[in-house]
Amino acid sequence: PRLNCLRSKTLLTRSLCDMATSVVEYGACAQTGPSLIHCQRDSFLRSFTSKVIGCQPWSIPSEIDNKRKGGNNGKNSGAKQKKSNNASKKQDTFYEIILADTILFAEGGGQPTDHGTLQLSQSEDHDHEIEVLSVHRANDGKVLHKTRQPLAVDSVITMKVNWTRRYDHMQQHSAQHLISAVFRNRLQTPTKSWWMSEWPKSSQIEMEMKHSDSESISITEQQIMECEAAINDVISQGKTMTVHI
Repeated sequence: PRLNCLRSKTLLTRSLCDMATSVVEYGACAQTGPSLIHCQRDSFLRSFTSKVIGCQPWSIPSEIDNKRKGGNNGKNSGAKQKKSNNASKKQDTFYEIILADTILFAEGGGQPTDHGTLQLSQSEDHDHEIEVLSVHRANDGKVLHKTRQPLAVDSVITMKVNWTRRYDHMQQHSAQHLISAVFRNRLQTPTKSWWMSEWPKSSQIEMEMKHSDSESISITEQQIMECEAAINDVISQGKTMTVHI
């Protein structure tokens, strides 16, 4: 069964960061890879100065990138639609910018990519801020920032994270780990997968139930209420979470 973590109706998520800061830090530290990036060392940093060490045309195929962002569930049909898609491909030029370090979280561990901006440090013109559309880890561990505009190598830039989006992701990711742990310990229901939505949709956690005599077992409303009470108790105590990367 899937459990919806309704953000606006339960203490499990919206109050998590406010009541247990140490728990929140896990959210932005969930990325695994060959090396830590700055947001994994300080998940509350909202702006940061770094240097451009690489810039080239975007290398991740568009169909893969679109799938990571949720994609387009509609079906394309007809020559007119195909022609429009081809024209769009010709017009869209994206770049992958590699920085010496970054506070923008690269999609991974169930947590979506951060959004943010890059701006040349010597420029005070906010109209020249470059939007970061997505952030991904390449196979070699490099963090790629997808933009519509290039930046010269060795440029010094100031990056800013979309804090509203990041803070929401941190809350949801931290809540998922806490919910999964309580249900696993109390009901022996390991988490098989989970999906983090964008506000205001609900996130989902898929848990595996044990079967008895080939019959499916469902979680009862009473068990859910007991687990919810236990989770809220942990939050209210402000217990410390230790992060291992």
